[in-house]
Amino acid sequence: MLDAYDYRCAVIGCQLNLVDAAHIIPVSEEQGNDSITNGIALSPTVHRAFDNGLIFLDTSYFIKLNRHKVEEYENLGICDGLDELEGYTNGQILLPAVSKDHPNPSFIETANKLRGIPGF
Repeated sequence: MLDAYDYRCAVIGCQLNLVDAAHIIPVSEEQGNDSITNGIALSPTVHRAFDNGLIFLDTSYFIKLNRHKVEEYENLGICDGLDELEGYTNGQILLPAVSKDHPNPSFIETANKLRGIPGF
């Protein structure tokens, strides 16, 4: 899967051997699997933000900030660094060169529902 993304974080573009293979739908879920289309290459911080629902991928492959999660973090007083992360949102992710390796939109929808992303 990392090879499909040229070992680059799909959100921030860094290569530097600092990327993880992140599941869109966790394999712990019934629908989760290890296919390339259920994966995305992410740097560790972005990976954690994605897994925790702070950021999410829409079905047009744009990375978005989950405003409900931001509000939760603000109420807890733990939102330092949010500005830097927000700077990477609202843009389309870097996609694999081969279209059959692009994230599966139905996996994205399912993952967003599982993570409680509003609107999914």
